[in-house]
Amino acid sequence: MLLPSKSPDLLYHVPRPDNGCFAVYILGYAQSVNDLNPILVFLKSKSPRLTLQRVIATRPQAWVDSLTEYVSTRAYGQAHGLAGLEGVLQFYELMQTIEEEIIKQLKWKKLILDISAGEWEKYQKTITDFLEEWL
Repeated sequence: MLLPSKSPDLLYHVPRPDNGCFAVYILGYAQSVNDLNPILVFLKSKSPRLTLQRVIATRPQAWVDSLTEYVSTRAYGQAHGLAGLEGVLQFYELMQTIEEEIIKQLKWKKLILDISAGEWEKYQKTITDFLEEWL
């Protein structure tokens, strides 16, 4: 079960997602699919800042500029004065914090996987083993 692809996009457009409206939206959606016995795989990082910086180092400047503009020109970015790369990093740190709080409330089968080390083959096996257990 994947949350709607627009969920992160919604967070950009909410001036104050930390006031609970984003969580209410996601938890409402989650409630509507509980009978389907959803399974959640959440990839998290000990430091969203460091992970994003590592990703940025591999992407073209146009991608970085586009992401920076997107965060700074949406409701949340404008309401909080987020600008430049620092604004993007702050946004993604907040987003992970909100996501973790929401996930704690879900009664779903879930795997929370720390991807900080970048060991993708190991993560793939962990996810495969988890899914095989439940599917």
